[in-house]
Amino acid sequence: MPVYRLILTAISALAIALSIRADVVLEFSLLRTAHQGERETARDETQARAWIGHQRARLDTPRKATFILWAKENKLIVLNSREKTYLVFDLPINEEDYLDEDGLRIKKEILAEIDPAVRFQRLESLETIGSWPAHRYHIEITGSGDRIFYEGDFWISDRLPSDMSLYKELQRAIEPLGVFPGLWKHHILDLDGIVVQRTKVDKKGKMQFITRETLEAIREVEPERGRYEPPADYQRIEADSQLFAESTPAGPIPGAAPRR
Repeated sequence: MPVYRLILTAISALAIALSIRADVVLEFSLLRTAHQGERETARDETQARAWIGHQRARLDTPRKATFILWAKENKLIVLNSREKTYLVFDLPINEEDYLDEDGLRIKKEILAEIDPAVRFQRLESLETIGSWPAHRYHIEITGSGDRIFYEGDFWISDRLPSDMSLYKELQRAIEPLGVFPGLWKHHILDLDGIVVQRTKVDKKGKMQFITRETLEAIREVEPERGRYEPPADYQRIEADSQLFAESTPAGPIPGAAPRR
């Protein structure tokens, strides 16, 4: 084989290897606005990013929290950049492992009192969000007295340029740490594709708060050492009740502590 062909073959092999090793980054914009009647009274714009690597995924949120998935090891790492600490969870997370008997009893009483119900509806129209065609879904969580605890719309697209399975695994891993764990997110996560836009509406008295998160870009980036690892100067800590503070709309569950 001529030398130039050997060189071309080597270059092609190197390009393929580099493309396989490339990470994928998802860039999100987040807009939060407050309204009193028709008047906008406050506005906050931030960003979030997610990375997908080989058997690894990471999500950086504006709340100083970072979530890292080690898929092969079935681990979720939660970083707190404000406190420079991190936690490690075995997956799947079962919040009952972190609640004592009093905590479990109180949580069951709270959920029984509010009696939450999920309303999930797909709207027929196909819309374009950024560069991606997406179907729109509406979710409401209501409680006793028809009180609305959660109301939001999600736009889901399965026509994306990269494999999003690890990103969805990360979302599933995080779910038990959120509001109403297990009540509604599985409706979204069981669908093909990922959320390319979501809006949430919260009403408190005469005020209305609207959150909109939009996927702005998907691109390949060079792998970076330590991207999927806790920083060396972070201290590992154990879980406490604050991790499950939003597990019900009533707030923290008393008596929550890691079981030994």
